[in-house]
Amino acid sequence: MGRFMIITALDKRILAAIELNAELNAAAIARIVGTTVPAVYRRISRLIDAGVILGKTAVIDLAQLGYTEFGLNLAIAPKDLATRRRLIDSLGKCPNISWIAEVGGEFDLMCNLIASSPIAAHSIFERILGNFSDSILKRQVCARFRRHRFPRWFLGPRGYKEHSFSFGGVPTRQIIDDLDRKALSALSRMKFESIRDISKSIGIPLTTLQRRINNLHAQGILLGFGYRLDLMSLEVRQYRAQLTFRAIKSEIRNKLISIAKRERFIKLLIDCLGSWDIELEIDAPKGQDIKLIISRIHNEFHSELVNITLIPILNTIQHVSFPVVEEGF
Repeated sequence: MGRFMIITALDKRILAAIELNAELNAAAIARIVGTTVPAVYRRISRLIDAGVILGKTAVIDLAQLGYTEFGLNLAIAPKDLATRRRLIDSLGKCPNISWIAEVGGEFDLMCNLIASSPIAAHSIFERILGNFSDSILKRQVCARFRRHRFPRWFLGPRGYKEHSFSFGGVPTRQIIDDLDRKALSALSRMKFESIRDISKSIGIPLTTLQRRINNLHAQGILLGFGYRLDLMSLEVRQYRAQLTFRAIKSEIRNKLISIAKRERFIKLLIDCLGSWDIELEIDAPKGQDIKLIISRIHNEFHSELVNITLIPILNTIQHVSFPVVEEGF
């Protein structure tokens, strides 16, 4: 349990510098944010102790391994709290589920499932959801196939060198072995361990693990490392905006990417196929901030836009960037 901490302007500049680049050393961070190396060590240590920085996260392009992420929205009968808990438990036990969250609005739960094909995803959804059909009021599914991750500009000035990720656009089938999978699984669950610590915990020699990590980087599978942040401690709320258009065109997508690059609260833009076309992840400190973003999107695309579903993320239950994927049942 972290302790309360007042987040200063220097803290925010440090978080902005390291959030998508956890491999920066203290000297580089100090140069970027304009402070001393001891101050960097001291502030990061306090941010970790207060629970603002939750741990490292590995950015993995699952499309390079032939996998697709499927997003699921679920609305559940309101009186069925026990069933809701059992459903969350069933989702959490499924090795293909990478992310689960409780949400507000017209839905109650959202989750991501990783599978090698729609057939495999359908089989897994059927196995889990078939046991809860009487309690599921509504569901929506989409396949996510390309994403752009942007810095959280509200943390610091835009003068920093931009460090962002784009992946999933060109799915291939890179071949990796069990040792690579073991390494990726450990990296996706890491908190603050060093590579040496991870090598000991999974029983792979340090030189072998480092060589595997370098190869995964070179293959475009492991894109880098960032930090997971507790947004509540930063007084920030997280939303998903799911956009449906009359016809999705490259001009619409390019215009949205341009907006996301300029808009300091949009963190993620995802291309989808299914119940919606584009998904935006938005981290907004105030309700007015999210209202302005949605208003801007409506004004920009009023003739092409069919619907925006805005979903507040209330509680993240599970988040693993490389689940242990099993195929259809």
